[in-house]
Amino acid sequence: MFRSPVHSTFAMLVDGVITLRAYEKNEFFSIDFLRNLEKGANVTFMNHVANRWLGIRIDFVIFMFCTATAALAVASKGLIPVELLTFTLQNITDVVPMVSISVRLYAEFENYMTSSQRIYEYTQLEPEDELEKAIDSKLKE
Repeated sequence: MFRSPVHSTFAMLVDGVITLRAYEKNEFFSIDFLRNLEKGANVTFMNHVANRWLGIRIDFVIFMFCTATAALAVASKGLIPVELLTFTLQNITDVVPMVSISVRLYAEFENYMTSSQRIYEYTQLEPEDELEKAIDSKLKE
């Protein structure tokens, strides 16, 4: 999620290690690297917190749905055959966890698709002008 600044700082440190040592700027880049690392950890932690928040809310809704279904099954015990009520409760306990998993995976999938949308937007950017134009060669003459 927030890996790019960490990777770019690390690559910059590896590429310029001789210059860093020559000008004694190790501490400056070390602090910058640790700051980016902390930001990345904070973003990852908040992502996990948001996923757990979503999971708890989905589990609560599923619990309420299952409780309502079980209460209705008990209330309609004499009106609907017991076999059909048992079949309904069994299907609910089988299908409901799949709904929870599907919603969580969809949320995670949509989170990861942000990078794909960004790449697509980069492909739609207008290209830059040429470095040298025909009129530039006339100026040299």
